[in-house]
Amino acid sequence: MEFSSQVTKCLSSWINCYYQADCPLTEIRGSFLDVEDISSDDVTSFNKIYALKDYQKKDIPYFLPQIREWELLLLSGKADDLVAETHAHLDRQAARGELNMPYIKAMRIDMMQMIHTVLKQRQISAYDLFSDERFDRLRERSLLSLLDMKRYLEYIVRTASDYMNFTSESQSVVGRVKEYINSHLSEEITRNSMAKIVYLNSDYLARLFKKETGQSLGAYLQDRRIHEAKKLLVQTNIQVNEIAQRVGYDNFSYFSHTFREKTGVTPNEYRKNMNCL
Repeated sequence: MEFSSQVTKCLSSWINCYYQADCPLTEIRGSFLDVEDISSDDVTSFNKIYALKDYQKKDIPYFLPQIREWELLLLSGKADDLVAETHAHLDRQAARGELNMPYIKAMRIDMMQMIHTVLKQRQISAYDLFSDERFDRLRERSLLSLLDMKRYLEYIVRTASDYMNFTSESQSVVGRVKEYINSHLSEEITRNSMAKIVYLNSDYLARLFKKETGQSLGAYLQDRRIHEAKKLLVQTNIQVNEIAQRVGYDNFSYFSHTFREKTGVTPNEYRKNMNCL
């Protein structure tokens, strides 16, 4: 107990200790594996010390009939209620002595599958939404303890719920896409890359953008590029071929053709005409 007390005092943390006493040298490897096994199985202890002989592993049946009810809570935007219910379920299991690592691992799988299903109904890519360092870190730690599992569950529930709320406002989604286009004109921009930054299905995003703006994603992108090219032609002395690259056209002939289609004149003619005004 003195060791764990010093850890708490000096590191402001807690630690569980597991050990095997009086182990013959020839059995050290097996004993180490046994201790490692119980330390990973035990997710509810806090500042405890266990001898290997005192810890009893249990085969705890996993059953989560309320997962459908939790799905409805998420669909209804009741993230606070869902977080509270998942935490309460874990606390009840722990109080009954019916919570271990295999149980929370199975629950982690069911919860993420449920969230994937709900997000898919909203045309949101869960894979993209949860592709970040914070998610990876929380998921990696989620099987270490009851507290870590609660943190993980709260993060995925609130992240999914917040983004569902965000995408319910089509103007917010379209606004973010427009901002992305305007700040990345010199880069290759595809429908898939635009969908990725808002975590939406690309076909759904295209329909949403057209409904909100009356313009397709491709048409809007082209208009913004030509608009920026016109500004550079008038306000700078940059060579036309460099302007083409700055607004995302690697092929100068295609840029000139597109520019003429949009304005009725070539880039050089546009610059000359505007300078004469």
